[in-house]
Amino acid sequence: SMAAIQENPVVVMLGQRPGPSTGLATYSAQGDLLFAVYGAHGEFQRIVLAPGDAEECFFLTAEAFNLAERFQIPVIVLTDKEIIESHETVEVFDVSKVDIIRGSLIRKWDGDEYLRFKFTEDGVSPRAVPGTENALVLSNSNEHTERGFVTSKSEPTRLMVDKRFRKEEHIRRMTGKLSPIKTFGSDDPDITMVGWGSTKGPALEAMGLLSGQGVKVRYVQVRIMEPFPDGLMEHLSEETVLFENNRTAELGTLIKLNTGYSFNNVGLRYDGRPLTPDEMVSKVKEVLR
Repeated sequence: SMAAIQENPVVVMLGQRPGPSTGLATYSAQGDLLFAVYGAHGEFQRIVLAPGDAEECFFLTAEAFNLAERFQIPVIVLTDKEIIESHETVEVFDVSKVDIIRGSLIRKWDGDEYLRFKFTEDGVSPRAVPGTENALVLSNSNEHTERGFVTSKSEPTRLMVDKRFRKEEHIRRMTGKLSPIKTFGSDDPDITMVGWGSTKGPALEAMGLLSGQGVKVRYVQVRIMEPFPDGLMEHLSEETVLFENNRTAELGTLIKLNTGYSFNNVGLRYDGRPLTPDEMVSKVKEVLR
């Protein structure tokens, strides 16, 4: 919340494990999704990215820093122990695909009095850091004026909240370019599996096993949780099953909140162990029976 009101770019890597409290300290889970998306003091813009394997962790983390700097907001990279402590062989990452975008960061201020929270069309203000030549940076945890002075007056408060929320449409446009939803498998499936994060690996393996048994399957991976992407409904077939490593189907809740769609079939595991391909195959066959 403090980073949000100061409009400071910050990237947080949230590696999930079973809770509450210490829970299973060295096992895996997906129980922090709604916390990452909604947990906060006050309302503000944030981005939540959910990579599904090592390669996605690398490239989405790079994008997380770009997005944080571009929009001066918190960005959360949501992983779990199954991803961050697993070993897999991957192709060498092509770092030429990684751009470094510093957004509205300024190295020297040559204008009139510097306004850290200047009202702009897209809500993003020129950002100087303490020590920038000719720029006096005022920032604290209180609501403030464009200059950075504390205020509790009604109109400046409303204007500053609106200023921060003007970033929303621009954030959505940028995250929409990052393949927020990926699909794998059949274009005409008998059933669609939906999941996120570390369910990707076993889901793709289960899809291959089912294909060998004559079952046409699609897997839909949701990679960006906030802002929630458009277009999910076009990928859902008549029969669907949601797979998650938690007790309450948190992605299912998020999908219902954003689209109104409810899953009748869910495959959940919440004992600290990842879902296996065989479990997914069994659940799909149960649904199709």
